[in-house]
Amino acid sequence: MDRLVGQCGTLACLAEAGDLWLYATPILHASEVASTPTRRRVLQVDFAAEDLPGGLCWLGV
Repeated sequence: MDRLVGQCGTLACLAEAGDLWLYATPILHASEVASTPTRRRVLQVDFAAEDLPGGLCWLGV
């Protein structure tokens, strides 16, 4: 990861409580410590336009 950060750099994506952050994967994620000492929660929702390969399947909720 250090090599990739050195090669590609980093980007701070700042958000307020309740904000949504949308991005296209793939993404390399390595968070720094929270700026205020509170817990963070992340809800990740993945969408795909086609079925998964090799007999894999999405786990429905």
